[in-house]
Amino acid sequence: MSQFQHINPDGVFDPSHIYSHIVIPPPGRMVFFAGQWGGDIDGQLVEGGFAAQVARAFENVQTQLAAAGIRPAHVTKLTHYVVGLDQERRSVLHGEVGTIWPVDKPAATLLGVERLARDGMFYEVDVQAVIPD
Repeated sequence: MSQFQHINPDGVFDPSHIYSHIVIPPPGRMVFFAGQWGGDIDGQLVEGGFAAQVARAFENVQTQLAAAGIRPAHVTKLTHYVVGLDQERRSVLHGEVGTIWPVDKPAATLLGVERLARDGMFYEVDVQAVIPD
């Protein structure tokens, strides 16, 4: 089976402790997940603020990856949406990502936004992955 290739080329900032500039997946089928947020099984926001919402969003991501028959290593791209983006929230997010992907992190985009779909929502993540052949 082909392996994912993670590239952080010379000549640009090395973000490998946070994300990868380029992820080249093996041949396979692309999988796109709906944005995941800090909602529980009843669709209610979890209590506990930003960190709790990020943790729950990634629990939801891992549940969905398993349902698709893939692992976190098959994730190629994350797009993070953060209300009130600041260094503290960035650190919380990077810590959560680092727990799930200690090495070979997915490509990523981090966006500070004014608002998300529900009142009180501070975080949402968009995930793309590949089911290897």
